[in-house]
Amino acid sequence: MELKSLPKNENGLDRKVTISVTRREMLLLELCISVAEHRYAKSDSLSTAIQRLTDKLAAGQAQSA
Repeated sequence: MELKSLPKNENGLDRKVTISVTRREMLLLELCISVAEHRYAKSDSLSTAIQRLTDKLAAGQAQSA
């Protein structure tokens, strides 16, 4: 999985940066975002968010085995 962003370089022009991450790293990032959203917005149940991402991670590990 790849994340792409277009930060500005020293001259103010866009440049392309590609960061490769594993599925596990992406799910951990989603978990961190969910925790932050819960902490500041209280929009989602934290336990629900953790369970959903844990299920995704388990499904990904089962597929790779």
